[in-house]
Amino acid sequence: MNTTSIIDSNVNAEALYAESYAKVLPEILAVPEQDVMQVTVDVSSVVAVVLGSLPEILATRGEIVKQLAVFDINNIDKLETYATALSYANACYLTACEPPDALRDLIDEGTQLRALLYADVSALCARGLINADAVNGFSGQLGYKIVATDLQIVTLPLRQNWSGIQGKCATQEAELERAEKVAMHLLRLVGLRAQAPVSAASAADNRGRAFTLFAKTYDQVRYAVAYVRRDHDDAESIAPSLYAGRKHKAATATDVVVTPAQGTQPAPATGTSPVNTAPTGTKPLNVPLPGSNPFMS
Repeated sequence: MNTTSIIDSNVNAEALYAESYAKVLPEILAVPEQDVMQVTVDVSSVVAVVLGSLPEILATRGEIVKQLAVFDINNIDKLETYATALSYANACYLTACEPPDALRDLIDEGTQLRALLYADVSALCARGLINADAVNGFSGQLGYKIVATDLQIVTLPLRQNWSGIQGKCATQEAELERAEKVAMHLLRLVGLRAQAPVSAASAADNRGRAFTLFAKTYDQVRYAVAYVRRDHDDAESIAPSLYAGRKHKAATATDVVVTPAQGTQPAPATGTSPVNTAPTGTKPLNVPLPGSNPFMS
């Protein structure tokens, strides 16, 4: 995947998955260091596998409740949240590892969006459809933080007045959503860059904890599905292994990750692409959450 695709993927994940990440962050940070698994699979792929399998997994929920009274049903009910939170933590990690030059396209896109939206807001202000004071803080200058802040300034009045201005300006709702995501991503980059060079290690550690929470939960779900579907020989198609191309006699978390973070790093299994993880003992990264903006003054 080229750097432009990585950036675009990260930006698109922002608004969709940030809420899930914030919701389970205490659980992520509570994963014991000795239990943290190494990420030896492509995170985006395994998240896609689970989200794609979720409808069939949910279809077995009633039977699992009926047959397995000791099973913690939260493993199923929270699986989607853990998966999307992992996706967000992975985006944080990829962002922390991005070279500065890879962000040029993103800042260019943000600058263009800012100009277009500001022109529409100005026209609406002139017609009295938006209070002109709403954009008093607009700067129009360059810089990650400035462009991100300006995007927030111009999108907020459009959002707040959308029911009255929709169809009366050129702005499309998709443009607003994109501008909000770009702004959030740029602001988070400010924080991650400020923490360099430890930010990449911290983000990797945080991703490892999120992955551990996700993998162990999915492991339990696979056990439960295998039990209730034992007479149908379809458990693997309902809740497939995250380790593609390999069959297992039992569903275990080792399908996905083979060792904890401490100790000697194993060689990756055939067909997998190892992903660098954080050194042990690193501090989990406190990624800015939705609604917080420590970079604006």
